[in-house]
Amino acid sequence: ARARHLFQEALRQLPEYPVPQPRLTALHGLLELQIQLGDFAGAEESLKLVGRALRYTDSVRERSMALTARSELQRLTGKVDGYTENLEEIARCAASLEDFELSVWVTAKLAEHYSGLGRFSEAMRILAGFGAPQDEWPPELWAAYGMLLRRRHQPLPAEEALQRAAATFRSQGRTPELIRVLMHAGAAALRADHKELAVELLKEALF
Repeated sequence: ARARHLFQEALRQLPEYPVPQPRLTALHGLLELQIQLGDFAGAEESLKLVGRALRYTDSVRERSMALTARSELQRLTGKVDGYTENLEEIARCAASLEDFELSVWVTAKLAEHYSGLGRFSEAMRILAGFGAPQDEWPPELWAAYGMLLRRRHQPLPAEEALQRAAATFRSQGRTPELIRVLMHAGAAALRADHKELAVELLKEALF
């Protein structure tokens, strides 16, 4: 509550024009907090204020941050009209900025989104276009690939890809990402009739 109050106090002092960046920085911080807290109505209002401030800058970075917050809010609320288009615009921003972390994030999100819709060839095209050999993929892409394979009813390679992602997330101490991948890996192991492994993976995820 205190952090939200501080952001709101800062916003009262920061103008949209002529230099909107300090106000946008505060809005992005407030947005992140609101999404974390599940205050989706508040996040929608903050996004409207971001849109107003963006009229006074042509910063690709600021636009990409706004689009990323919008797409996460859409994903969490299920209001996915324009979700694909937002992700594709973020991908263009990432390429323009040559931002590796943003490229990883949006590549994984697009691949997961397309595979979730059953558009497997498009998901594979997105992953193949990442620009690095598969052996050098970050764990987010191995996770997206594993989910694609699982949805395509290929449990054995799905299990392998998801376990590879899990090993990296585990070593990096990235617990939320690890839990999500373990759940998918456990489901793939069950489908492959690897019941003991499935129990082990799901137990790690849940306990």
